[in-house]
Amino acid sequence: AHTWTMKKLHPWHSQQLWHPRPLGVGLRGRPGTKLLPSTGCVSSHRLNVETAPQLQGSQSDRREPLLDGSGTEVARTPRHRSLSLPTVSPPPDLQDALKRLFSRHPVKARTLDGQVLAKHLLSRRAPCRAEESQRRKGELRVVSGSPWSDKPKHDFTETVQSVIRYGKREAIAYAASRLQACYGATLRVFSEIGRHVPSFRPETLMDFGSGLGTAVWAADQLWGSSLYEYHCVDSSQEMGDLARSLRAGGEEVDPELNPFVKLKETIPGVHFRQYLSVSNKVQYDIIVAAYTLGDLPSENLRRLSIASLWKKTKHFLILIEPGNWAGFHNIIKARELVLNTSWNSSDDREDASSENSHNGYVFAPCPHDMSCPLSTDSSVPCHFAQRVQLALSERNTSLKHRGFRIENFSYVVLRKGERPEHEEVGQARLIQPIKRRSRHLVCKLCCPNGEAAQVVLTKSKHPELYKQGRQSEWGDLLPYDDSGIRLTESKEPTQTEL
Repeated sequence: AHTWTMKKLHPWHSQQLWHPRPLGVGLRGRPGTKLLPSTGCVSSHRLNVETAPQLQGSQSDRREPLLDGSGTEVARTPRHRSLSLPTVSPPPDLQDALKRLFSRHPVKARTLDGQVLAKHLLSRRAPCRAEESQRRKGELRVVSGSPWSDKPKHDFTETVQSVIRYGKREAIAYAASRLQACYGATLRVFSEIGRHVPSFRPETLMDFGSGLGTAVWAADQLWGSSLYEYHCVDSSQEMGDLARSLRAGGEEVDPELNPFVKLKETIPGVHFRQYLSVSNKVQYDIIVAAYTLGDLPSENLRRLSIASLWKKTKHFLILIEPGNWAGFHNIIKARELVLNTSWNSSDDREDASSENSHNGYVFAPCPHDMSCPLSTDSSVPCHFAQRVQLALSERNTSLKHRGFRIENFSYVVLRKGERPEHEEVGQARLIQPIKRRSRHLVCKLCCPNGEAAQVVLTKSKHPELYKQGRQSEWGDLLPYDDSGIRLTESKEPTQTEL
């Protein structure tokens, strides 16, 4: 689906140019992107953290020197680089494997199953606590007063969340509905680490709740030259077999007929297991749990899993959940558990004898280690957005006119060690889309002092911040210094002001 626009030229030009423009995509492209006529998506090239800083430096070197009134050269403010990515599509090898995989299954069945599974995963709520369950049951008995009120037909007070048993059918439905979204959100978080720490070269990675291995594909796109060992943990053997089939180009894997079959996989060094190891002797440079905490049945199991993952972390622990209240609460609880637990006073002999400290800090998105200001005083959960390619179950919906979908996700990146003084100090995170108005910007920021403030950047009072804000997007960082440039705090703008 394309719309055609004609570019008007001067009368002395004898030729007129026609430019295709996919619906939902502007004419102004971004460097390093290309348009796909079949889907209307923007496909990002393979990310390379080695050449990205060099390219940025070469562009700034070509700029003309800035001189003052006396002719002396003045240092320029470095150009702002947005953390957002263009519309993310899976690698070509993964797309070819998906096509080969889906060719062996009926189109209608996998599309309907994918739609039902995606709707369930994104709309489910977290189970309530035991005391909240008792309170609701008491209110139900008092209000109804009927004989059957003690045993309601639909018990909405469960303290244990229902668990999805992923068989072969559920794994195919997940690949048809959620693979592109999980890959896009994971790649977005990985790219932020590569942007802020370009010298970081991980060698080992652990994916807890690996599913179809989207984190493995995303890490290979960014750090494929240094990573040599991947450990995937998932309780579903069918999901592990399907992930192996995708790495092998879509070939069918049947472990019952030939359990020792060896396939030529696109990404070598991937090992699969069904259970998390109890020992913490083996540590990994990166541990990621993407869309996994919501699948654990109880809060106690989530706390035990997060504590075990943090003890196995060597550098970064990455947690990603859907951008709703259930996912945001899981992220907040995991964040508070890691920051507020005294890990050095553990009774575990193995941990007590270890010289590696388990203390850490929030690397992203929070610019502070205090309690989250949005966990109590906010009507919208803290989440971010990433444009991703349409899944198979979404290509015949209303989203096909756009050519992409927006994946909302909440995440936290925890790093081992102490927060450096020169890192992330004086940086505020844009936690909502910028409202661009005439000669001013309305920004909602998470500040280093632990508060969420809405500020207004004007062109006259904050020229540098205004210029940088015009180039920023949702989720980027802006300079914030209380002692130097003070941002003008504002009340909630009214309808007439906007």
